[in-house]
Amino acid sequence: MTDTNVIQEQLEWFNDFVLKYTRIILRIMVSKVGDRMLAEDLLQEVFCKVYKYLDRMWGFEDDHLDFYMRRIISTVIIDYFRKKENELAVDSEIDFNELEIEYNAYSSPENHIIEQDYKNMISSLPEKYSQVLLLHIFYQMTLKDIGVRLGIKEPAVRKRYERAKKKLIDKLKEKS
Repeated sequence: MTDTNVIQEQLEWFNDFVLKYTRIILRIMVSKVGDRMLAEDLLQEVFCKVYKYLDRMWGFEDDHLDFYMRRIISTVIIDYFRKKENELAVDSEIDFNELEIEYNAYSSPENHIIEQDYKNMISSLPEKYSQVLLLHIFYQMTLKDIGVRLGIKEPAVRKRYERAKKKLIDKLKEKS
């Protein structure tokens, strides 16, 4: 096989790869960063890395390719959060009253009142605790992802979360 044929096959493989994986990777990126336009930028970074290693990747079987794709995607996401370490995705001065709670057919006015009370109590906690609770409870982020977002290690996030829960329980006891 000539070099021209190899290059042509690699380019065809790359085009097929882009068509096959764009929606999947984009969905992953949106779920991790929460912003579609940013996710599209990160998607392009993933494709650039795949193209950079095209000579290695184009012959992989699907299970081998999946492993490398997961590595590339996680590396791109981690790199993004490391670059943004000093800029929190959640503004520290967030107004908890603006945080909307989704209603479904099973929600009741009583639940809404309770959720509002919790938001008010969380907002009265020190910032480092309220951030962790907000991200974990209302944004349903894992403690690991919170650590990446805040630029601290997961054990520190876990400790803040435990302390925040204790402080919240103490506030509930005071209220009753």
